[in-house]
Amino acid sequence: MHPERIAERFKEWFEAGRVTGVGSATLKALRDLAAGAHWALAGARGEFASGSGAAMRAAPLSFFLDPSVDADRRTIRDVSRITHHSDEAYAGALAVIVALRLCARLAAVPQDLLSVVAADLPDTAVRDRLLDLSGYRGSPTDAALRFGCSGHVVEAVPIALFVAASAADEPLASVISTAVSLGGDADTIAAIAAQLAAISGRPIPDTFVARLPELPQIGPVLDRFVSLLR
Repeated sequence: MHPERIAERFKEWFEAGRVTGVGSATLKALRDLAAGAHWALAGARGEFASGSGAAMRAAPLSFFLDPSVDADRRTIRDVSRITHHSDEAYAGALAVIVALRLCARLAAVPQDLLSVVAADLPDTAVRDRLLDLSGYRGSPTDAALRFGCSGHVVEAVPIALFVAASAADEPLASVISTAVSLGGDADTIAAIAAQLAAISGRPIPDTFVARLPELPQIGPVLDRFVSLLR
């Protein structure tokens, strides 16, 4: 899907009151889009532009875009820019997509996940942090204390991948529990770590699915999404 169409959907959902609980950069972009701004000019800039919002929503793109293809990589960058004008935010989204595609192909989360993903990223602080963490042998708790686990994409995305690699043989519920226990930007870190665990083949507990407050609305959306993959 072209970034312009994604921006149109964002605008439609925002105006219909269907978007809630978003970060400041995404809220700014939604307001700008609703006011008629071009999608390439709507995102946050400056110190608030390097959040994890683009990485948080990148997962569906991994099914359709191949980062080894230049045109697809540009699309990933443009989709990130709708909300975050930041090379770091783009690198975080790219890292998630590369990691998801790798785990899907292997049907596992490899122990060298962080270094493999880092090799596919541009020269950014996100890449440097992935490399730093790839050689770290402490627990996720210790890693979070040393390297940080805030909403800054340089912290959130690498620690999420670290959690996933550290819990490569654990059930999805344990992966989520570990990620949440770190504190910081717990929802982002847990979401990305859980995506990697799930795409590697670990089942989502039925009890988790049953607790989704909007399950009747989510089901048809997922069915349409899956139909596009066939």
